[in-house]
Amino acid sequence: MFSDTTSGKKPSSPEGSQPVGFNSIIGNFRDRRSISLDFRTRLPHALLIYNGIKDRPAEIQSYELYIMLDQGQLKVKHLFGDFSTTVVVGKGLNRGRWHHVNVVIDPIEGMIHASVDEHSVSEEIDGLKEYPLYGYGAYQDKLDSIVFVGGTSI
Repeated sequence: MFSDTTSGKKPSSPEGSQPVGFNSIIGNFRDRRSISLDFRTRLPHALLIYNGIKDRPAEIQSYELYIMLDQGQLKVKHLFGDFSTTVVVGKGLNRGRWHHVNVVIDPIEGMIHASVDEHSVSEEIDGLKEYPLYGYGAYQDKLDSIVFVGGTSI
């Protein structure tokens, strides 16, 4: 469920009628990747966002980003080649209240930053130093991203 983010109003629905509701999603899926969204759910486990590379050339390492709920906590999992970095932030995010999420993958810093409401965490991303083409470099115009929103029906 999406709404006009300029109005500042959250979408309304009968209580409990939707497993996951979204208010806004803003993303930049090139060099510095960032996603910002508002959501609410009563589910303890849910896929909120998935991002990957479509038709990836063999010389580019695999890349996947999962933003999900796991046991009512926000979990961000970043996969790059053989490397995996996971951060967990927040708790009790499945009580039907609205939450604001912001995730930034910064290849220059080699960091992942995740926040939900007033809680935030940052972690060094494993494997970026070994692969300077992470930011797509010369392949920037040739790669397409895949973005899935809400892994559960809404």
